[in-house]
Amino acid sequence: MEGTSYMKKISFLIALLFPLTLIAAPKFPFPHNAKYPYGIKPASIDNGKIQKAYDDFIKEFYEENGDKARIRFDDPNLTVSEGIGYGMLITVYMDNATNNTQGKFDKLWRYYNSYLNNNGLMHWRISGFGGVSGQNAATDAEMDVAMALVQAYKQWGDEKYLNDAKSLIDKIYQFEVNSNGYLKPGDSWDDKKNPSYFSTAALESFKRVNSRDWAKVISTSYSLLQKCANASTGLVPDWCSESGAPQGDFYYDAIRTPWRIAWDYVWFGRSEAKSFCSKIASWINTKTGGNPAAIIDGYTLDGGNKGNSLVSTFLGAFACAGMVDASYQTWLNNAYSKQEEMVSKSENYFSSSLKM
Repeated sequence: MEGTSYMKKISFLIALLFPLTLIAAPKFPFPHNAKYPYGIKPASIDNGKIQKAYDDFIKEFYEENGDKARIRFDDPNLTVSEGIGYGMLITVYMDNATNNTQGKFDKLWRYYNSYLNNNGLMHWRISGFGGVSGQNAATDAEMDVAMALVQAYKQWGDEKYLNDAKSLIDKIYQFEVNSNGYLKPGDSWDDKKNPSYFSTAALESFKRVNSRDWAKVISTSYSLLQKCANASTGLVPDWCSESGAPQGDFYYDAIRTPWRIAWDYVWFGRSEAKSFCSKIASWINTKTGGNPAAIIDGYTLDGGNKGNSLVSTFLGAFACAGMVDASYQTWLNNAYSKQEEMVSKSENYFSSSLKM
């Protein structure tokens, strides 16, 4: 009986301790206040505002069902793969002893893997936790999901995240890069290109963990950005041909481009990234008279007004454009301060995701 009692106590202790081993302490808990090797940051950052934006985002858009979780779309009955990518990027960076985001990250990744097509990539639109309502993959989702997995390995130190990242990165190259080295818009079509999918910081990270020719994909991405950008404003279209002919205005797809390219500069110092963002930062400063509150949600490529109002997506991306050079410090400070004000504004799925 004494031996049985002892074993029960040991079993109880193991049961208590085992769940703790499933969640790793983050190596970079929020706020970790990273110092980037290149570019600039806002002079003042209110981490409480970032925490509130995160809390609001989770409350409004994150939903769990058993061992899976999704990010609700504007139609809350739907989820798009892009949103899973945003959710994974957000949760990998927001982990700390209070937020405990690793479990959320894992559930989002499990959701992604629950709706794979024949290429092993997530179908782009799902009805809640039910069936597929939009067939085949969208490349921007894979870019963000794979990048989030690379960062998860750095954040939590578990080799499984790096292995999962390597596997997904290889599938991206196999099914979402064409024979000319350009990123396709998805795994099942390639009749036009989306400049806002060119997450060159992610591509550089892929190059460092995968042996495919990511250097060529980076090169073609910048080449196409240069071809499709307006010579005066630097603005790129939502879509373009592989030869660079614009298809559309600088609207809700294209606005993500300055964010993605600024990311490449502040991490890796790529000169093409600085040139691209500097032109846009210079133009938007002139367009608004240096007042970020005057930004609207859409422009023609030559700088004419297309949108109607200020939203976080456009404000944040234009702020990021200014991160590439100290000459834009005042612009960045003012734009970021305005973004903090926008935390209290309720916005749709897309703007709330990009706000974070």
